[in-house]
Amino acid sequence: MPFLVTDPQAGVDHFRVTLDGEVLLVDAEVSGDEGRLHYDVSEVSTGSHTATVEAGNMWGYAPPTDPFDFEKQLPSQASGLGLEP
Repeated sequence: MPFLVTDPQAGVDHFRVTLDGEVLLVDAEVSGDEGRLHYDVSEVSTGSHTATVEAGNMWGYAPPTDPFDFEKQLPSQASGLGLEP
C-alpha cells in the first residue's frame, strides 16, 4: 500500500495533511521524541493528487511543505490471454 511519509522530526506528535484541499489531522508515528508521518493513501481516487503537510505539536504548526504531486494510476487491461501446453 502506498503511504505519504516524512522523515522523523523531534518534538512532532501530529500532522495537518492537506490532500486535494481537504484538511486531515493525522497522529504521528512516534519513536522516542521523534514523530514522522505515515499516512495510507491507497483509497484515493484514480488520477492526480496534491498534498502539503504541516508538522505539529501542542504549540502549533510548522510552515507547510512545498506541494507534493502524485498520481494513482491503475494498470491497463491484461492482454495475450490464452493457454500454453
